Amino acid sequence: MSPRRATMNDVAKLAGVTQATVSYVINDSANISDEVKARVYAAIKELDYSPNYNARALKTNRSNIIGIILPDIVNPYYARMVELLEQVFIKTNHHTMVYVTSYNPKYEKDIIHRLLSCDVYGIIVLYQLTDAANWNILRQSGKSIIALEGGKYCSEIGIPCVLIDSFYGGYTATKYLIEKGSKKIAFIHQTAVNETLHDRFRGYRKAMEEAGRFDSDDIFYVESSFNIYEEGKKIGSQVAVLPYDAIFASSDLIAVGVIKQLILHGKKVPEDVSVIGYDDIPLAELFIPALTTMVQPLKEVCQLIVQILLPKDGETPPNLPLLKPSLVIRESA
Repeated sequence: MSPRRATMNDVAKLAGVTQATVSYVINDSANISDEVKARVYAAIKELDYSPNYNARALKTNRSNIIGIILPDIVNPYYARMVELLEQVFIKTNHHTMVYVTSYNPKYEKDIIHRLLSCDVYGIIVLYQLTDAANWNILRQSGKSIIALEGGKYCSEIGIPCVLIDSFYGGYTATKYLIEKGSKKIAFIHQTAVNETLHDRFRGYRKAMEEAGRFDSDDIFYVESSFNIYEEGKKIGSQVAVLPYDAIFASSDLIAVGVIKQLILHGKKVPEDVSVIGYDDIPLAELFIPALTTMVQPLKEVCQLIVQILLPKDGETPPNLPLLKPSLVIRESA
């Protein structure tokens, strides 16, 4: 027979306080003396007590758990998003459950059902789901749902989407290289079924067509959405022996892999080949040469997500503007 799980009432008795006081201490929702807090924490440790969030949700009819679904935790772009959201949710006394799908449609469906079975307050999806049918499950769940770059179908069925103008990002980066004097510019494209990535390519294509330089042979495709740094190295070894004087990669991790191969092939960056990435992950500024890249407005994104998901009493949810990335010029271009 398994041992009985300690309750909040057990903690209160051992600490010599009321159950309400234990709740106040755990949730930091009242002005409690340090001496009382110390007794409560000591009781929690002795009893190995952990709050039962499902029971709390049933009692209050309100969960404080937010589900976050992302495709990849290796890419620092998504890790940074989770970090920024966590910083906000800590202040609002919400907890997060983070799940990684690896772009697998079955995992997506299983994870959605798992989060719904936990009676989460809401779910944030940080990418365009691989299977559009999974958006319908979320839409019909009755939960607060919001997506980042969820795609056209997600918006069509009424799920709020925070959107970043990736066409503008692709166009701006390419235009900068053209105006800087680059003559032959390669684009490295991720093949994931993702409207955002395609929009980056469309921006590149538009700028190149305006300059009369677009050539489909200048487009290189990564073979996999996993470990795109290694994919960047593979393509880098190809473009290093071709007469390109500039490369625009759809991800910073790809760009870093490309630069490594360029240097191994005796090319200087940016003297021989300029390189621009996308996302401005932390490594971009630390890398040598520091990476010129398109910066995603992640703090604005997180602010909008929280405003939609957790509106203040009497506050009208904000309209969702089309956010714009910006070019940060460093050493690689």
